[in-house]
Amino acid sequence: MDYLDEWNASQEEAVASWRRKNTQLREALSSVIVRTSSRNCELSIAVDADARVTDVRLTPQALRLGDVQLSRLLRTRSRRRR
Repeated sequence: MDYLDEWNASQEEAVASWRRKNTQLREALSSVIVRTSSRNCELSIAVDADARVTDVRLTPQALRLGDVQLSRLLRTRSRRRR
């Protein structure tokens, strides 16, 4: 019976170790952020691990583009990161 108890205890320790590593990996992945810029650097967009836009930065040059062109640029850049 001692052998089975030791084996069971070692299996429980292994499972606990895997769970800790899994939790650490999830936390590390959740902090991943990718930033991309437009070709002429008018804007940059940051996207998190779930492909959600977390930050948009516009330069004065971007503000001179006009509504339609800026909208198109934003959609294009955010789609490329997903």
